[in-house]
Amino acid sequence: MGFKFKRGERFADGFVRVALEQTKRIERHLDEKERGAQNVHEARKCVKRMRALLRLARPAVGPKWWNEVDDLCSSVGSTLAGLRNLDSLLEALDKLAVVSGVKKTPTFDRFRASIQRERQGINEMSAAEAWGEVRDDLDVIRKRFKRVRFSERGFDIVGLGLALTCKEARRLEETAYATGNEHDFHRWRKRVQHHWRHMQLFNASWPEEMAVRAEAARELSEVLGDEHDLGLLAEEVRKRADELKNKRGADGLVDAAANRQQALRRLARERSRRLFAERGKAFSRRIRAYWKNPVDPLDEDGEGRQGTMQS
Repeated sequence: MGFKFKRGERFADGFVRVALEQTKRIERHLDEKERGAQNVHEARKCVKRMRALLRLARPAVGPKWWNEVDDLCSSVGSTLAGLRNLDSLLEALDKLAVVSGVKKTPTFDRFRASIQRERQGINEMSAAEAWGEVRDDLDVIRKRFKRVRFSERGFDIVGLGLALTCKEARRLEETAYATGNEHDFHRWRKRVQHHWRHMQLFNASWPEEMAVRAEAARELSEVLGDEHDLGLLAEEVRKRADELKNKRGADGLVDAAANRQQALRRLARERSRRLFAERGKAFSRRIRAYWKNPVDPLDEDGEGRQGTMQS
């Protein structure tokens, strides 16, 4: 069925179904020995989807259950992280060269070669190894989802979390720009990622509009991801200053990363103001209205097919 709620399905049932589908996808990606690093990466994306789903139901499941299951999912995601940080540094460096016109100086080349050597020196986790590492946690996660109990009913099982995530995204945006702290921008990005995946979950309410919002949130998440990677890049250049043997060249890389980071922050704010123009509760009410009043695609006679949605 994919990562989305079904029409005519109770949200309590849909929450559990979607979660269990993601655990099965993780297992399929990891349980065959011939599968490699790309499958580990795909499994990690499933974990991110589960954590977004959890965020959606957080007000309805209670802090004890939520914290336990979110911690388990976080543990699985950390195990599967692999070489992502080093890959992100290489990608950030190459994007900086293209977008900001940074010259590939000897300092640039030495830094890239240093990261590349470190990356090659780490044994990338195979899918079989990853499955061995996460199997027990995944079994516990399945059991917890099957036994979940909700304090809310109907749309509120997910609607309260939808509103809260939007509220947090707006608040974290304000905090990030007030402090300029990279950690605050990273926290904001996580809420944007959650919103992106929430729009995927609600796709059936209005596929065309949800697809546009999901894409807008994905693009904003990517901008903030590039911003975050540039901060890591600058930090890593400073750490390796002695190895680079050219302070002026190292300072030039750091300055170029900082300038690009500021440009991305300006772009992110413009996009966020459009995406989160509504307050959380108002947005959640609108999605509730979409869900209760779905628009069917036209049939061959140009008339909509009648369908119902349960809340």
